[in-house]
Amino acid sequence: MMFERCFAFAMAAIVLAMPSPAETASVAPLEGGKVTVAFDVNATSVHFAVTTTEERAKWVSIAIGKQMPNSHAYLAWFDDAEMGHLDSYWMTSYSSSGVKKVEGEELTEVVVEKDSSGLISFSFRRPLQGKDQIPTIVLGESLPLVWALGERWGAELNSGNQHFRSASKNSGVTLGITAAGSNDTEDTVAVVKITGGVEAAYEAHGWLMFVSWGILVPAGVFASRFLKHLKDGLWLKLHKAFMAAALLLMSIGLIVVVKHTEDKNRGHFENKHTWYGMLAMCLAFIQPINAFLRPKKPEPAPEGEEAPGKLVVTPRRVWEVGHRLVAMASGMVAVVALSSGLHQIREKGMSMDTEDDLRIALGVWVALLVALPVARAVQLACMPSQKADASLEDGSSNGKVMEMAALHPTPLNP
Repeated sequence: MMFERCFAFAMAAIVLAMPSPAETASVAPLEGGKVTVAFDVNATSVHFAVTTTEERAKWVSIAIGKQMPNSHAYLAWFDDAEMGHLDSYWMTSYSSSGVKKVEGEELTEVVVEKDSSGLISFSFRRPLQGKDQIPTIVLGESLPLVWALGERWGAELNSGNQHFRSASKNSGVTLGITAAGSNDTEDTVAVVKITGGVEAAYEAHGWLMFVSWGILVPAGVFASRFLKHLKDGLWLKLHKAFMAAALLLMSIGLIVVVKHTEDKNRGHFENKHTWYGMLAMCLAFIQPINAFLRPKKPEPAPEGEEAPGKLVVTPRRVWEVGHRLVAMASGMVAVVALSSGLHQIREKGMSMDTEDDLRIALGVWVALLVALPVARAVQLACMPSQKADASLEDGSSNGKVMEMAALHPTPLNP
């Protein structure tokens, strides 16, 4: 991606160094590197020249929009007689029933070609000014572009016309006036900026929250549950370190997205994701306060007296239960916040395919995190030979206590 952006800016620099003709071509490699668009622009129209590097593609499409659904697409394809076609469509969804052909759009200089290796390219000119559902292209403003490639197209559309590859997010291409022409009536226009569809602040916010809630918090929980056998209370040190790192990343993620929202003059708390996220954050920050107020462990029973059972209510026991309940609640709310965050970032430019892939990955990851302690509990319940080892894990030599460990959480603190 960095190479592609450098290439695009280099092309723009070359354009600026050339004498000023009436029109100037500028090249924009789109996200993913599979499709490139070259532009020729004058005062009233823009010329698109689209190429792809995917030999498998039998149709190629670019669309004006943040994602394919609700976008205006230009699609080039070849029929069985190897005759090239270029049509424009209004895409209401990914399904064939959501593809509506646009009649009467003014496209000129239309060329659809295929080279010796089978690579499709196409070009056309259209007015800058749109009408009805045809979007207007405004110079100096970001034009969101996405692309898709498929293996079969035709007059009658069905599920077989689905794409096999598409952009994971849109590319924002800004066409800007860079110099006046020789007669002061025509302008030289170039691609002056290419940006990814999902703003960097939202990507950073998402990754920071996933690393904190999806990796560091579970690591801290597992340290307190499975590493009690380590010497010198190392499990507690690891627990604190993981949780402190998680809180730090959460704070950075929150600051990044709040500042970006302020910079863009957007409103706060306008969707469910923000409320879920703030609830998860509040529950997370309760935990260190809760830990600071932790009661001391009860004094051991005098020699010769029976120690109180686990069901005896003490301030320490109440604290332990409360600490765990808050942790469980924050974890469940965080999963909902992460899932709703994927939907929000799709609305800001990420493709539906990428959202689906990330949602599946999140589900698998959460399932693995849940399966690990469950599997350990089942192992302890079904294999008596493991109970002695388990007692070491919990730092306890009491076999009866460890027989209950499979069903009851161990204390969080020594």
